[in-house]
Amino acid sequence: MPRAPYPLWSLDPGLVPLSEALCIDVDGDGKDELLYGSWPLVCTTLSGVEKWRYDGGMVQSAADLAGDGAMELVAFARERHDNASPAGQVMVISGRDGRVRWVRPGPQDVISGCCVAKLIPAESGLQLVCASEGRGNNAKWAQVWSFAGGCERARLWWEREFAQYGEHSAPAVGRYDSGTMAVAACTWGGIVLMRPTDGADLFRLYWECAPGQSGKRNYGPVLVTDLDGDGQTEIAILAGAINLHITVLAPGRGAPGAHSTPENPLPAPGVPLGELASYAAGPVLWQRYFGDSQPTGAFLLEFPHHPVADVDGDGRQEIVANVRTGEWILKVYDGMTGHEKLSLPGMRAEAV
Repeated sequence: MPRAPYPLWSLDPGLVPLSEALCIDVDGDGKDELLYGSWPLVCTTLSGVEKWRYDGGMVQSAADLAGDGAMELVAFARERHDNASPAGQVMVISGRDGRVRWVRPGPQDVISGCCVAKLIPAESGLQLVCASEGRGNNAKWAQVWSFAGGCERARLWWEREFAQYGEHSAPAVGRYDSGTMAVAACTWGGIVLMRPTDGADLFRLYWECAPGQSGKRNYGPVLVTDLDGDGQTEIAILAGAINLHITVLAPGRGAPGAHSTPENPLPAPGVPLGELASYAAGPVLWQRYFGDSQPTGAFLLEFPHHPVADVDGDGRQEIVANVRTGEWILKVYDGMTGHEKLSLPGMRAEAV
C-alpha cells in the first residue's frame, strides 16, 4: 500500500502508564526536549531522537537550582518498586546528561512531595522543600535545602516534625502576606504554614469536613495564591482522593484561635454532600465536601491541569472541577465564595 500510514517514531512508556510529558530546554542547546515516563525517565528531541535515559521516577520540577546557568531536574523516586509507587529518595538530575547530581540523604518511609522556589533571599539559587513521613516515629517532616554551593554540596537549611504521620499530601509554597513567604503542608484534618527561613509556625488550622467529622485527608493540589487580586493570600485545597472536598482558606481574615489542634477542629455547617458551606468569619471562606470517593461514596472528584484560573475574564480566579455522580459534570466555582458559576453535564475539563 503506497499510501499506508507509518510511524514517525515511537516511545517506551516505561513501568508506569504515561500520563503527561514536559517540553523544556534541559541541556542549554536552545531547543526544547521532551521528558516523559518513569522507570525509565527518558529525554528525547522533539523528533524522537533519544538523548539520555535514567531508571528513575517522574520529574517534579525543572529549574536552575544552583544559579549557575545549568538546568536541573528534581525527581522521585530513585528506586523502582513492584507496585510502581513514588516512594524513594528525592534526587536532582542533570538536564544535560541525566546524571544524578544529588540524592536526599536519610531514611524515610513515604515521600509526600517536593517543590522548588526562591524562599531565602540571601541564598543564591533556589531552595527545595521536601515533605516526608516516618512510620517509625509516627511523624510528618518538612525540610528546606539550599543549593548555593552547587548541587553536589546541598545544605540542609532546616528540618522539623510538624504533624503526626498518616496523611500523604504534598507541600506548596507561596506568599503568606505581602512581605512573608510560607511553606504550606497539609496534615490529617488540617494545614500548617511554616516560615521558610527557620520552619517556625506562621499559621496552623484544623477544621471539620462535616458536623462531627474531622481528620479528613487532603490529597490533591494545594495552591497558595491571591484569588481576587486584592493583595491578600488565599489557599485552595483541592482534595480528589478518598476524602473529597474543595476548601478555600483566607489566613488574613482571622486567626485559628482555639482550632489550632486536631482535638478541637473548627465546626462545619450542616449542608448536604456537595453543597456550599460558607463561613461568615474566620480563616475558612467556604468548602464543598463530597464525602468519600466511589465505590464507598456517591461522588468522584477530579481536577484538570491548572484548575485555578480566571476562566471568565472578570479579574478573579475560579476553581474548575470535574464532579461525577451518575455522569461527569464540569463545574466552575467562584474562588472567593464557592458559588457555582457554570455546570455542564456530560463534560469534563482536562486542562485550563
